Amino acid sequence: MFILNTSFGFTQEGIFSIKGELIEKGTRRKLGGVNIFLLPLKAKSTTTENGNFSFKNIPKGKYEIIINLTEYKRYK
Repeated sequence: MFILNTSFGFTQEGIFSIKGELIEKGTRRKLGGVNIFLLPLKAKSTTTENGNFSFKNIPKGKYEIIINLTEYKRYK
């Protein structure tokens, strides 16, 4: 299991950004190299070695964040 910390920012034009950090729940280890997808945009981000990721220039809407990590069950 893991912890997903996120924050959201937006501009007056309704364009958003999403930033976050992916951490393993039990050990608090920051998870790097993890693919994160934003659907239905099909946008992809990969976490840095410190577990950080971001999506920029996201139009206003409803999205799912999909985390794809082979050692864990798929999470959305």
